[in-house]
Amino acid sequence: MTMRERLTAALRWRPTLDLQRQRALAAALLWLAFFAVLGVSYVPSAVPLHVGDIAPTDVVAPANIDYVDEQATQEARKRAAGQVAPVYRVDGDAQARLAGVGSRLFGWLSEDSPKARAGLGAMGVDPATIAQWRRLPPADRSAVRADVMTAVAQREGLGVGVDDSDLSDARSKVADAIAQLKLSPTAQRVATVLSGALVYRDVSVDLAATYEAQRSAMAAVAPVRIALSKGAVIVHKGDLVTPAQVETLRAAGVARPAIDWARLLAFAVLALALLGLLAVPAFFFSRKVFGDARLLWLTASVTILGVICAKFIPPTISIGGVDAVSIALVPTGAVGMLLAILVGVPVAIYGVLVVAFASGLANPQSYPFALALFCMGFAATLGAAALRRRSDLLRAGWIAGGVGAAIFATIDILRGAGGWTAALDAMVSLLAGLASAIETVGLMPFLEHAFHLCSPLRLMELGNTGEPVLQRLLIEAPGTYVHSITVGYLAEAAARAVGADALLARVGAYYHDIGKMKRAQYFVENQGGGPNPHDTLAPSLSALIIIAHVEDGVKSAREHRLPDNVVDIIQQHHGTSLVSFMYCKAQEEGNDKFTPLPDDFRYPGPKPQTKEAALVMICDGIEASVRSIKQPTPQKIEAQVRRIIDHLLHRGELDECDLTLRDLHVVEKACIQVLYGIHHQRIEYPALPGSGNGRSLVRLPVERRRLRG
Repeated sequence: MTMRERLTAALRWRPTLDLQRQRALAAALLWLAFFAVLGVSYVPSAVPLHVGDIAPTDVVAPANIDYVDEQATQEARKRAAGQVAPVYRVDGDAQARLAGVGSRLFGWLSEDSPKARAGLGAMGVDPATIAQWRRLPPADRSAVRADVMTAVAQREGLGVGVDDSDLSDARSKVADAIAQLKLSPTAQRVATVLSGALVYRDVSVDLAATYEAQRSAMAAVAPVRIALSKGAVIVHKGDLVTPAQVETLRAAGVARPAIDWARLLAFAVLALALLGLLAVPAFFFSRKVFGDARLLWLTASVTILGVICAKFIPPTISIGGVDAVSIALVPTGAVGMLLAILVGVPVAIYGVLVVAFASGLANPQSYPFALALFCMGFAATLGAAALRRRSDLLRAGWIAGGVGAAIFATIDILRGAGGWTAALDAMVSLLAGLASAIETVGLMPFLEHAFHLCSPLRLMELGNTGEPVLQRLLIEAPGTYVHSITVGYLAEAAARAVGADALLARVGAYYHDIGKMKRAQYFVENQGGGPNPHDTLAPSLSALIIIAHVEDGVKSAREHRLPDNVVDIIQQHHGTSLVSFMYCKAQEEGNDKFTPLPDDFRYPGPKPQTKEAALVMICDGIEASVRSIKQPTPQKIEAQVRRIIDHLLHRGELDECDLTLRDLHVVEKACIQVLYGIHHQRIEYPALPGSGNGRSLVRLPVERRRLRG
């Protein structure tokens, strides 16, 4: 098998799964594609640098970045917390505690036990002071005790906070107060030592208040932001990579951090939302996509292609030192036009919406431009919806580019980008619209061939009477050619009247009888008044030859790679009708030993499945029967048209198509109107005598006036 044959076989391959499983598979592949495009970071030049590595080359920022340096921010907040002074809590029961400690102190002075000596030593009362205290008279002891307790209780700061740093100062102030008292020198020295023992630390650190103050200080520290412009050097060649540089590389997308499973889960949900955004509206507004595997896979393929482009096209490019919105090159216009032409406008609109959303998700810094992309695709979709000629695609592309230029420029002005940037973005948008038309023209033939679909452009090409098949039909079967062209006029008018595809009906009519080329002389329209070969054949054999033109036409259509919907019209244009003339002739020639069966004289079918195929059947019968009328009049034409339609209706040939009784009435009126034009009455021109050679000349009215003049 040659490479070309293998490629052809691959393009013709179709999955063997049933339609329901194909839907599930298409949905799974769409979700997987959306998830892969959104969840996998696009790194144009990944540099796997780690802390302590030597940079092998300069690493620059691939785009403008602005991020929060978490490490620097935490360090700044720690410094702010360390600068917060401890918050102290004052002992509110200082006076009560003083009374208790004083009673214990003077009680130990009256005792002479090891416990008392240890307690006094712990309070700073030396043995000399104890001895002096005991030598004092009882009256002096009482005076010292009262004066010490009063001085300490009245000292400045008692109960308002004395910490370790204030302790010596507080004792000095109490000593100064005792020095003012009228005591003996020994009593005064004892009072000074004892008062110092009773001055104690009456504050403690309030941990909760201190922690709250530290938290407030940390919260007041603004995040440390790092901003780098596109092209700025992050790491110079030969530098030792620092943790801060690694963080910058990760923020710029140049070095990939560890897998963030939460982020991947979020992308999975977004991918499911994108799938729903495409599938749910398509199910409600265009169910034919779910009923035709070709349309299903085409929609999935075009949408995935658009989402991939949305991911990998950078948001900006530098032109003359100015960043232009290269995101305008995301092919929403091409996606819209392709789906509108091959599938339908509703699916195309939602396909464009999915691609625009994906572009915003893939480039978070370009969210506002997603609206411009959707508007470009929407305009292109509407522009291609009524496609009549190839130039309509170019017009739709320019319209999409103009819409995009207006919106992109407006967004630039609103964000203060400047007039030059707005003008540059508008120019890029216009070029993007033109590019979408070129992409559509380039991809259309491939998609038609890969998915066995037929676009209006292909039908317009086939409707050109210069096509090789039609030219061959004109030469080999001229009567059939004229008949087919006339049927085409009738079918097109009827299709317009009932809202069917007029272009498909006309093209199908042009090709419906190409099978007659194989045995053209066996069909009366090609005999030109000569002998009829059927006169010497048995009716059964004649019927086989006539019936075979359908199979021959299908075979010829496939050889010339005509679209499937045109092949279906060729195959169905006679349905299961009877070759009535040959059947009646066989009945007349029959005898007791042979009785002709109707099924032997019947076309194999199937019956018409679409409006277009049914219209070609009706118009084929109408044209042939009306042409057989001698001296056709409007009354005869109307009666013949009604007879043909009633015959097909009552024979059940129209049971499997979507034509209603109302449609048949409209078709009848449309065909009659066209036939009036074809078989209109003409004035017979008089013949004038020739100029001596025996020939007659037809004179125009102007020439007749000249002769009379």
